[in-house]
Amino acid sequence: MRPSENKVIYKMPSNKHGDGIIKKYSRIQVELHRDMVGSLGLGFGDKINSLSIQDKVELDNLITLLQMASKALDRDEVRNLQYGEQIEVGLLRKTLRKEKYE
Repeated sequence: MRPSENKVIYKMPSNKHGDGIIKKYSRIQVELHRDMVGSLGLGFGDKINSLSIQDKVELDNLITLLQMASKALDRDEVRNLQYGEQIEVGLLRKTLRKEKYE
């Protein structure tokens, strides 16, 4: 398992999108290797989000990795992002990548 297979990506909103409309939201993407959390199932409907997990060990691992992702986003590097930038933080090893996106 490579370190890049467990990461959190935080995207600041773009300053302008398309015809000049400002996007006012950020995005968080978490990528977790299946060896850590098993296969996850997501469902949406009737104002409910559902998550299907294989077993309690995988649930505990998921909780731990999500807590690590939250802590990674609390670091100063995230607070210093500019509009249209994103940061990628490795969860199990200290890797950090910052870049602009469209």
